[in-house]
Order: sequence, then C-alpha cells, then structure tokens
Amino acid sequence: MYYSTGILKYGPKPRIVVFVDKDLAAYYRSFIPKSYRVQAQKYPPHITVVRSKYEEIKNFGNWKRHDGEKIEFSYSGIVNFDGTYFYLDVQSKRLGDIRDGLGMPRFRFNDNQCYHITIGNMKNGNH
Repeated sequence: MYYSTGILKYGPKPRIVVFVDKDLAAYYRSFIPKSYRVQAQKYPPHITVVRSKYEEIKNFGNWKRHDGEKIEFSYSGIVNFDGTYFYLDVQSKRLGDIRDGLGMPRFRFNDNQCYHITIGNMKNGNH
C-alpha cells in the first residue's frame, strides 16, 4: 500500500469527493498498455465519498462539516480494470467516519469494502 492525501470537497449537488494529485492518476495511467486506448477522466482525479444520486443521506446535520479537510488515504499500486474503467483501490478510515456521521454505511458498496480512484476509462476506445 502507498499513502497520499487529498482535499475533501462538497459538491453543488449532495456529493462529496476527495480531490487527489492529478500526477498520481497520470502516473498509473502511464502503465496501461497503449492498445487499450485509455483516456483520462472527464473530471479531475478524485475519490467519491458520497454520490447521493445513488445513496440516501440520513443526517444532513453534518453536511459540509468537513469541507476543505485534508484526508489521508492508502492505495494499492495495482491497476484494476472492469471492462470500462481503470482504477486503484483506496482505504481510508476517515472517509468511513465521515459517511457514518451522515447516517450512511461506511462504504458505498458494502460488498467491496474500499473506495477507489478512477485513473482512466475506455468509454470511446476499443481494445
């Protein structure tokens, strides 16, 4: 596992992300073979913490409470691929604590007990 930090930001919609260093995503994207025709994400590299379009926030009393906070996280250097997206697995107890404070499960997907940084996609490419 490797360690880094990012800045927690609340979106205009009920959404929370941790913006991470763009060079981190670019570095790992450089390891993906050119034959995949991977493209960078539309948005700056980030860890999605809350995506309310797909989740219910039960405690809005803590909304924006941690805006601008520096978040420490660890990540795997193994690039995962799900057929469309390339990503790195991320661990952060702090992100789970923030979600817990909003009355939400500690992870967006309880079957995958981690977060992730998407480093690229093949939405317009072919392999």
